Amino acid sequence: MATNDIALTTYNNPYDPFTDSDNWYMFDLHNGTDCCGYLSRIVDEIKLKDTKINKTNDAFVDDETNDVYIEEAMNKIVKINPLTYLIVHPNDKRYSLSSKEFSKTIPKIDTINSDD
Repeated sequence: MATNDIALTTYNNPYDPFTDSDNWYMFDLHNGTDCCGYLSRIVDEIKLKDTKINKTNDAFVDDETNDVYIEEAMNKIVKINPLTYLIVHPNDKRYSLSSKEFSKTIPKIDTINSDD
């Protein structure tokens, strides 16, 4: 799958990264999640571990290889942080929901009381 068919976002971001990228990006930065920066760091980490690429020229991989790195990084981020990040597709139905319905898509975290 080409990475332009998917995007990394957070559960609490109500903006569609495909059709409303400016608002999506501002919300993402304002909330401190920085999906783009986080994704970039994980892609770089994966590239450094890939012994098949020339370390002196690792920034210049072809688009298809780069798409593989990006998708692998997205999957890794979601696996590490399943309650914060998710991968969405264009026209994802969650962006057509009302605010109340949208908030139901956010995973609930059980809290532990200090009395327990």
